[in-house]
Amino acid sequence: MLLFLGFFFATFAAALIAVGFPVWVAIGIVTVILLLIGGVLAGLGAGRLRTLDPKPHRTIAALQQNIEWIKGQLRP
Repeated sequence: MLLFLGFFFATFAAALIAVGFPVWVAIGIVTVILLLIGGVLAGLGAGRLRTLDPKPHRTIAALQQNIEWIKGQLRP
């Protein structure tokens, strides 16, 4: 997929050069497009991370059960 996108944007830059844009303008346009796509994806990822709860609830519950079981085994 990334290889396809690389070829796509390289072809897009080549097409802009063929139309008559200077090389630096064509590469600049492609760079701005890639930066916009990257910014949008980074924003979406940051939004998902803000809503994520990283606490392992099931693991904590299992450990608490294990502690209670061990306490029960140690009592005479």
